Amino acid sequence: MSAPKPFGSTPSSLPPAMEARLSAALEAELGKPPSAPWWRDALLFVAILLVLFVVGISVFHRNIALGEVELRFWVQALGLLGVAVVGGVAALAPWPQRSRRPVLLAGLLGGMVLVTQAFSMELSAFTPRLGCFVWELVCSVIPAALAVLAARQHAPRLARAMVLGWAAGSMSLAVMQLKCPHRDVGHVLLCHLVPLGLVVAATVLARRLVRTKSYAP
Repeated sequence: MSAPKPFGSTPSSLPPAMEARLSAALEAELGKPPSAPWWRDALLFVAILLVLFVVGISVFHRNIALGEVELRFWVQALGLLGVAVVGGVAALAPWPQRSRRPVLLAGLLGGMVLVTQAFSMELSAFTPRLGCFVWELVCSVIPAALAVLAARQHAPRLARAMVLGWAAGSMSLAVMQLKCPHRDVGHVLLCHLVPLGLVVAATVLARRLVRTKSYAP
């Protein structure tokens, strides 16, 4: 009877026939195409984002004439929606596993959102209105859930989940950008950017927990 090997030591190699079968099984699994084309999930994701944006605008601005909304808020909201659409499509694209593009895109999306919010801030007293916080989270539930389900068709990647989280949260932020009249620094940071960060974190966590259907890149 051989002595037990210490934990972490290199295991003995498998028989050649078993090694070949294992390698073939891994290659077949990793090369398995997703059950649905990535662009189908991307189009559905973009359609849901656009529909929710329109619904959110109509609901939150029911008693407000859209012409009364300042032009800069419209520009910021449409810019954020554009970030969400581009990010959602790109995150579901079949990038190679070792590509750095998802990481770069995640940083670019985050930077664009933060710059947009920074230019809209005003140095005034803090406005503790938590309604924006709650509604931004509520509006992010559907697109974030759809993003996680679509991401199951690809190999799990932290960067891809982050980009999809940014996309889902940016759509909700765009809706609330038009609704909320408070632009003081404290309110924007606490009631708008913190919910966005929570959506990103929740998307990443949910993607780690759900079962992967395909490990295709």
